[in-house]
Amino acid sequence: MSLLSRIFDVQLTDINVAKPVINTNFFRLTADDFVNQHAGDSPGREVCMLLYLKKVWNNNGGELVFMGKADYPIKIAPIYNRCVLFNPFSKGSEHWVRPMIHDDTVKYRYNVTSWCWSK
Repeated sequence: MSLLSRIFDVQLTDINVAKPVINTNFFRLTADDFVNQHAGDSPGREVCMLLYLKKVWNNNGGELVFMGKADYPIKIAPIYNRCVLFNPFSKGSEHWVRPMIHDDTVKYRYNVTSWCWSK
């Protein structure tokens, strides 16, 4: 917590760690699932963390895409064990997930999403 507080220049707390309904979610996306553009900027959320859990990824969709500054999209591949941290209030942090491309080897995109909150 202290490292993230220094990186993001905000005092974070673990007050919501015991409340998984508002703090952490597990996602399994298929080719039929998609996540529309959104900001994720609920009051008190200071840092969003995504951790990718799928060991095999063959360029078959599921990328996290940020609007980026000057509307220049930034794509992040869901590579196993990759951790993405971002401030959901920062300019360009609006994001979405590209649909999966169905094939026989990779059917799902798995990730955990969690938030750090300010005091």
